Amino acid sequence: MSNDRSPDPLRKRLDNDVDAWLRAIVKVANGGFPWVECFEAVIGAKPDGWVDATWDYGSVLFLAVRCKAKDLLPLTAQGGAIQTIQLPGG
Repeated sequence: MSNDRSPDPLRKRLDNDVDAWLRAIVKVANGGFPWVECFEAVIGAKPDGWVDATWDYGSVLFLAVRCKAKDLLPLTAQGGAIQTIQLPGG
């Protein structure tokens, strides 16, 4: 078992066209640029009981969406770099 927690193995796994199931909290400060505060992603088979949903509370958005694993690559950026992630429907 590897203890390698560097982003490279993760980025290699994400660099493909398989389904991913993403739950995320997205924050928007005073109409500014949205950022992902935290997220959980499952790559591969649809999790039991999964339901796509979006809850919009203005300054906070809760998402449960299906996307492609490669669409999650920007979430692995290091150093606080601003990245863009395009999710289904938006």
